[in-house]
Amino acid sequence: VLIDKTMGTFIWPVFGYVEDVGLSSQVREHHTGERFLIRKTGDRLVVTPAPILKFALAHQNVYVGKLISKSIPFLTLIGILSSRLMTEIYRAGPGGQHHRPHAQLRIHFLNQLPVIVMPDGINIGPKPGKREIIKTATALKSSDIASFEPIPMDFPSDKTKSVEIARKIALYHAVCAEFTAELLSKRDETTIAALDRVVRLLYGGSIENG
Repeated sequence: VLIDKTMGTFIWPVFGYVEDVGLSSQVREHHTGERFLIRKTGDRLVVTPAPILKFALAHQNVYVGKLISKSIPFLTLIGILSSRLMTEIYRAGPGGQHHRPHAQLRIHFLNQLPVIVMPDGINIGPKPGKREIIKTATALKSSDIASFEPIPMDFPSDKTKSVEIARKIALYHAVCAEFTAELLSKRDETTIAALDRVVRLLYGGSIENG
């Protein structure tokens, strides 16, 4: 059993052990494999991947999610959901309950959170390579940020421009995944700030305003 009180953003929950209660195969499948956990209680998003791919039953105070599409990398989704911006968006919505005692995150409103994914049917050519990803990540951790442009909220209809924007989404996705992997290994305020920067770029906000 994964104990919800021990989990935090980018912090693995610890294991507890209970007697086998004869769960159905459907429940076991849901709690097995690559999946992420979102704590139900609180007025902010607390998100982390499951610490193992093998079966481990999540506590009832935790939502369990799985990717159903390849339009966004798994670690990128973890990073986006863990960002300050996503908590701000959730709090600003009808289910936010900011500062409310015993606040609970509602699955209906979590399902409505916007997630920037790769658009279908666009061939961006070669994917961003490791060197480009590391170079971008390093710049986002420093003050060298003037050259970064946010993703426009209205996707362009022009083919050349749409390929350019789609490739930029792929790059920001990869950088977000890189930061998430780093934070799962070691929490660092510089990396947390850089993650927030790249998420704001994905959502059309400038770094300076973010």
